[in-house]
Amino acid sequence: MIREIKPYLLYSFKVRASNKCGSSGFSTEVLIDTKMAPSTLKWVRFDDTSLDSCSANLSWSRPEDDGGSPLTEYILELESRNGTSIRLQECGVDPDATSCAVNLMSLAQPPFNLLKDHEIKIRARAVNKVGPSLPTVRAPSTFKIVERPALTAMNLTSMGDNSVSLKWDQL
Repeated sequence: MIREIKPYLLYSFKVRASNKCGSSGFSTEVLIDTKMAPSTLKWVRFDDTSLDSCSANLSWSRPEDDGGSPLTEYILELESRNGTSIRLQECGVDPDATSCAVNLMSLAQPPFNLLKDHEIKIRARAVNKVGPSLPTVRAPSTFKIVERPALTAMNLTSMGDNSVSLKWDQL
């Protein structure tokens, strides 16, 4: 057992056996890299100031420790009330970023089906070449989404020499 190994270093080990008759040659070298996955992000949230009916700004903290290896990306996921989970492909690809605009209207489509006043949970993980950090605790957020307007069929009510009158109703 080798004790007091320090993180973020590359160690090289060789061994040989010895007894009263002499010593063997050294073994082949074994390299041990003590880099690790990044630490867990402290928080991830939708910024209330950026929230409107169609989009929101998602932001996250950087990990306190990158594990001794540069970050390669962030993984950002949303989970709906019914358990459907999606990865935000447009967010997290830049390892230097700490925020991303999310199109809420795209989340209103299958498979996520985000609805008005729908609570969702968000989580984030930092990734380096060793692997992903543990996920943040899922933080709930509720959205006040204004649904897209729907119209019934439009009807021509009158027509003049250089004008038309149309009529329609909202559903």
